[in-house]
Amino acid sequence: MLSFEEPVWAKEMAEGDFISHAPSYETGKYFDLFDEYYFESHVTGDIKYYVYNPLKHGADPDDKYPVLMFFHGRGNSLDGNKVINYSMAEYYASPYYQKTIGGAFIVVPVANEKINDKGDIENDWNTNYIEPVLGIKKLFFEQYKKNAGKSFFLGSSAGAFFVWEFLCSHSKDVDVAVPVAGGKIPDEAKLKEIQENGTLILSMHGKHDELIPYAEEVLPHLEKLKKFKNIILFHPEWVRNGDGGVAQLNPCIEMGQHCLCNQVTANLIFDNGKSYDEVLFPEGMTGWIRDHK
Repeated sequence: MLSFEEPVWAKEMAEGDFISHAPSYETGKYFDLFDEYYFESHVTGDIKYYVYNPLKHGADPDDKYPVLMFFHGRGNSLDGNKVINYSMAEYYASPYYQKTIGGAFIVVPVANEKINDKGDIENDWNTNYIEPVLGIKKLFFEQYKKNAGKSFFLGSSAGAFFVWEFLCSHSKDVDVAVPVAGGKIPDEAKLKEIQENGTLILSMHGKHDELIPYAEEVLPHLEKLKKFKNIILFHPEWVRNGDGGVAQLNPCIEMGQHCLCNQVTANLIFDNGKSYDEVLFPEGMTGWIRDHK
């Protein structure tokens, strides 16, 4: 049951601002546009992954399309195919998002998470998944070599940690990386290597994140991140829902300001059509992807 107790950050809100308790979009609306596959892995166990194929939905078979790989947060796989939504991927398969991007493949790998005897989550994203995920990516690009364009890795929370870890060893295999509300930002030498390998990074993190504190996980790295021309920063003061209210989400622990993933799902566009950031995202996240594909 959701709790609507006043969050600790409420006292920092501006006068006249308000708390919003839910995103505006519906979960599950586009699940039937995804097909399910498995990738064999002896290290992690076979990995399920969902695919949206634009060629099955009217896209020009002679054109190229970016491949958007989405990585979910910790525990999200335990809710079945809802992981498609939780990973930020669902609405990028919608006709409107696809039209704005100009078409895109979507791949959603799923970690083999489980609850152990102590009630803790095991087998969430970790370095053991790096080579299998690389295998999924290479297999997909081989299968669709005529149509697969740039590779985008978008990860939320634990998925964002994984994106950073993946970049540290395989940045040559990622054209664009979008870590959302994650940590484990690499040192300067590794960031320089990633830049030299040509990867563009969009770092996204709310400044009032309750689970991955901005002051601890991002702020100490901020000046370092600003040195690199391939790194774009989007660190909003407040994570807001579509109605413009400051986002609260408390299924068991407060995480409304952590779940910037919900706003990425909503295309970084408010219900009234205004962008979250008119400079960075004048046409939302889909427009940003289109401009960098």
